[in-house]
Amino acid sequence: MRYIFSLILTVSFIFSTCPDEFYKDDCGNCWMPYCYDVTSFEIQYDIEESQCLDQNKKWVIPGIDSDLYFNNYCDGHCPENFMADDCGRCWSGFCYSFFQKGLDDDPAHSVYYDLNLEECESYGYNYYLPNNRFNPYWNSSCLKASEDPKKENVIKISISVIIRLVALATVYLLVENVL
Repeated sequence: MRYIFSLILTVSFIFSTCPDEFYKDDCGNCWMPYCYDVTSFEIQYDIEESQCLDQNKKWVIPGIDSDLYFNNYCDGHCPENFMADDCGRCWSGFCYSFFQKGLDDDPAHSVYYDLNLEECESYGYNYYLPNNRFNPYWNSSCLKASEDPKKENVIKISISVIIRLVALATVYLLVENVL
């Protein structure tokens, strides 16, 4: 049972486009909301909207507000401190607390985008460049161009049907207490 659940979770993760709380632009890049200081031009990701507004800064939601990044990096070139994957999508590095307690009473497994390598390591956390093999999003939205789009659609539909059938079978077996 555990293997079936892991398979469903893995396949659904692979076919997702952007991580939770990110916004996908027309170029396929995933951007997260951020706090913008119009005076210093500083951008902060690891801050809550209320904290940002309390500091008289602007909270920017990609695609809705006047965003510096949204639909501006469609050519495979990325902003400073970002890196393009094999599909030309822009990703930033991140600091990950893994099993350690995060900053400001954050739980273990917290992710920080504002910390650089030195700051991250000073807390005993791990810093991951965007192209690190442990980054689950790197190249996650790459699809090879198909010479036969009809065949590609049949494959996508078949995979979708198989996933749904496995999910239904799993639910049935759980209800019947077989697993």
